[in-house]
Amino acid sequence: MIPLVRSREPDNFDCKVRKKGLAFLSSNGIQLNVSAPSNTQFQPYWTACKTDLYSLYQGYCAYTCLHIHEMTGASTVEHIKPKRLFPALAYEWMNYCLACARINSKKGEQVDLINPFDVVDDLFLLKLETGFMFANAKNSLFDIADKTITNLDLNNQTWCKARQKCLVDFIDNRQNGLCLEAAKRRLKEASVFVWREAERQGYLK
Repeated sequence: MIPLVRSREPDNFDCKVRKKGLAFLSSNGIQLNVSAPSNTQFQPYWTACKTDLYSLYQGYCAYTCLHIHEMTGASTVEHIKPKRLFPALAYEWMNYCLACARINSKKGEQVDLINPFDVVDDLFLLKLETGFMFANAKNSLFDIADKTITNLDLNNQTWCKARQKCLVDFIDNRQNGLCLEAAKRRLKEASVFVWREAERQGYLK
């Protein structure tokens, strides 16, 4: 994970998402500051802002930092604080980030994981050879960062191989004659996290 700067709320968000969402909560007797019943079905008005979310955060999953290919339909609006537990935030832009469907499903209603917008530089580190990510033990946010990695299973075989592939593709591009800047750009497009870590470790020279 890398530091994220929260993008400004889209101009049409209030009309397309918030107002409709609040009207839905009110008409169904869902209190804003009390957890909703476990069987509550929220109207997914937030999907109206998914295109904005994808564009503003350049298509990267906030948790894996891998680029989500738009044509696969695998990008989702992730509620940082679960909508059922925090109904008042169900239709609020500040509670959204972009995440791939696999991570969104894995996270579920977990509340004790790091907010992607609270990530700081060098909190999450990467072993480039293996694709294994880990939290920086010297950082004050280590505990919550480490728990996020564990609970979201960010070091399973799928994610490690995906990170490894980004670097292998960079090496292949260079060996096939692609100039350094173009190869770095392709690496960044695939995974901004791998790119940052490779830069930090002096690999991209």
